[in-house]
Amino acid sequence: MAEMLKLSLDKWLYSLKDIQLVTCEPGSGEVQQFPTQHTLIAIMSGNGAGQLEGKYYRLRKGGCFLLPPSGVIKMNPDDKAGLSYCLLELDAAIVGSNNAADTSLPFPFYGKLDIEPFSRWKRMLEELLACDSASHELAAFERHILLQQLLFYLYQRNWLSKEAPYAELNRILDMLHSDPTQDYSVTQLALKANSGLRQFTSMFKEMTGLNPLDYIARLRINRAKRQLVSWNGTLNGIASSVGYQDVYYFSRRFKQIVGESPKQYASRKRDGMRIVALYYSGTVIAMGVTPVGANLTWWGGSAFLREREAQTVDLGVSPTLEQIAGLKPDLILLNDHNRHHYEQLQSIAPAVFIPYDGHRHLYEETRMLGRIVGNPQAAERFIVRYERKASAIRRKLKEAGVPTEQLTAVILRIQSNGSQFAVFGDNYGRGGWSIYRGLRFNPPLMVQRLIDNGDQIRQNLPISALNDYAWEADYIFVVNEGEGIRQIEGREGWRSLPAVAGNRVFELSHEQISYFDPISIEGQLDLLGELLQEAGVWNEIK
Repeated sequence: MAEMLKLSLDKWLYSLKDIQLVTCEPGSGEVQQFPTQHTLIAIMSGNGAGQLEGKYYRLRKGGCFLLPPSGVIKMNPDDKAGLSYCLLELDAAIVGSNNAADTSLPFPFYGKLDIEPFSRWKRMLEELLACDSASHELAAFERHILLQQLLFYLYQRNWLSKEAPYAELNRILDMLHSDPTQDYSVTQLALKANSGLRQFTSMFKEMTGLNPLDYIARLRINRAKRQLVSWNGTLNGIASSVGYQDVYYFSRRFKQIVGESPKQYASRKRDGMRIVALYYSGTVIAMGVTPVGANLTWWGGSAFLREREAQTVDLGVSPTLEQIAGLKPDLILLNDHNRHHYEQLQSIAPAVFIPYDGHRHLYEETRMLGRIVGNPQAAERFIVRYERKASAIRRKLKEAGVPTEQLTAVILRIQSNGSQFAVFGDNYGRGGWSIYRGLRFNPPLMVQRLIDNGDQIRQNLPISALNDYAWEADYIFVVNEGEGIRQIEGREGWRSLPAVAGNRVFELSHEQISYFDPISIEGQLDLLGELLQEAGVWNEIK
């Protein structure tokens, strides 16, 4: 074991990134923290309960825990005694190896650690807290030495020691969290921990505050709570998926732990559900739920959603976990951009990851979000309403001399100061759904090929290629996302296009036409119908 230790220490350089003493007054409520480094937590005084990396622990003076990076810390101080703890964020950099395949961990132990005697441990922490790295030239070096001494102390008691009392219990917790649906008896768990039944049960409860079977039940019920909010499966299906084959027993255990039945819990959560939509915010609004927070920096700004979005906090492109947790969401929606935080987001609230799929069209996405937020009827109402409206507008336009189903249209975006352009298909925003599916304009041949190939967009085309994409178009819709007709109106290739010569070109702003949620799509359909009707009878330019 000593050889394993030497190899590990030879590979890693440990440094202190931050240290703080956190004091929680009695009854102050839960504290959440989201450190990005390896984190060492030492309980200095008081009592409480904690959820560290999803695991439940009883917090008492002398408790010590080491968490890997990007863990989530939830601390609940005792109502009478409060809680004080020291939190150290550690950086572990690998040295002396250029082997990219090296997957060794910087610490051979995580979870609850042995630090007895506490008096010595406390003295070392107090020295580290008192050391101000800016007070004199050698202070930073002194602080570094004190950290190494503290880590050596941890290694002595949790790696070299034959006792290491918490090592087996940490392994059991890891096993239970990896798959809480497995049916274990307390006897089986004790055997796996190489411990006697009474000793194992006593140590498990001292460490977590729960007996083993109650701990497993809580893990299962927490999984069920997430599914009840984010999945429209049957109660039988949810019970089975979390490890209960008897739905009545599942319901009874759920009520014992949560205080209400599964159906009552789901109904309460979905009535006034607080959603953070890091993506899909417009569709969520269309399903009757205004998100409490969203990435409006990227996805907000539709002319048709301004009033509704005014009630939503703009979290920006890359919000912190503290920002999201502060909104107290019941459900978090995300796509590929925030996927790296999925596990941490799950610790805040049930999180649903919906990967980007360019082949998934508007109706599929709307139905999916309707199911997730518990309002599938809103999705069906939108689809029926949209189809009826599109049919009525096509009929009016045909009566006005604009038979859209017999005409061709192209959607352009001008780029690079008028030297390039992009074209869009029917499933990439920019009005494509309403133009090609709602009004049923025909796309030019080159655009149809894009749609057939599932590409939906072609960018950075040279302006000299305009004829290839727009010559056969009876109508041109220009999306102005910073550049528009003004950048190309003097070019001969533009002026000679039949749609331009026939004055059948419409320039639409980003706010009017770029968005792809149900409310915006429906608004775009109305807008396009009005513009085409006002423009009057279509006449072919000979």
